[in-house]
Amino acid sequence: MTSGTHIDGAAILAVLAEQRGARACLEAAQDAWTALEGASGITALHVRVDPIFDIMPTEEVLSKDRQRLMELDAVKEGHALHDIYAAWMVGLPANVPSNWYDIGGSEDAKIEEFARIARMTVIARLDAHSRGHAHEAFHTCLFRTGKPLLVVPDRYQKRDVRRILVAWKDTAPSRRALEAAAPWLKNVEQVLLLRIGDERPLELEWAVERLVDLGVRSKTLNVPRNLSLSVGRQILREAHAVDADWIVAGAFHHGEFLGWILGGVTETLLKEATLPVFFMH
Repeated sequence: MTSGTHIDGAAILAVLAEQRGARACLEAAQDAWTALEGASGITALHVRVDPIFDIMPTEEVLSKDRQRLMELDAVKEGHALHDIYAAWMVGLPANVPSNWYDIGGSEDAKIEEFARIARMTVIARLDAHSRGHAHEAFHTCLFRTGKPLLVVPDRYQKRDVRRILVAWKDTAPSRRALEAAAPWLKNVEQVLLLRIGDERPLELEWAVERLVDLGVRSKTLNVPRNLSLSVGRQILREAHAVDADWIVAGAFHHGEFLGWILGGVTETLLKEATLPVFFMH
């Protein structure tokens, strides 16, 4: 168990909210470190959460016995996550610095504390079995840190980041995502700028010019809208067609809760992507 914050602004932060997807999260953090010049290392963070975040909506009162059982479960999960971290460390190259933090306290406050210092945060995506504390961690990473987030499918396996697809719509979140991804875009072999719909050169103008300013060579893909698919699923199809390693996209939400627009692009990418998605809210 470690307390205190000892992380610098060039570190990649891997938030291990639950066992499912924890190894994938660490593998993707390593890939993000490899693809970024000047990254100082990888910090793995697990926050031992207050049981109140995991009670069922029908439970109005948390009894002392149940609270004790949930506290023991949280400790057990922390040990299991450290075992996953230790197993990952066995294959980590000696030149990749890494450290582990298991900290008690408010999940959102502790994640914000670390993430606001780090260069990027990485977290495994949620699924139907994710508990309350994992939802809280995910929401904090996506909307409250002010830093880029890499969302990783739980079956992700380590791979070089060589080709990045930027899903483009000329909006403020998309512009923020492109700017935040720039350090990685500069270091990959190919950047593909995807726009879905009728060809509108002016909508791509800002992105193309900004990438040139950043010293990033890109190729533009203007794909007709496929009305048999949602926009999110069409983005995923195009990403697989070009064998992309990451998708870069802006993140949208309603209010302060996980109220993603039903059927919206953000929700589809978060739920269905089989490769990491880089978000900047």
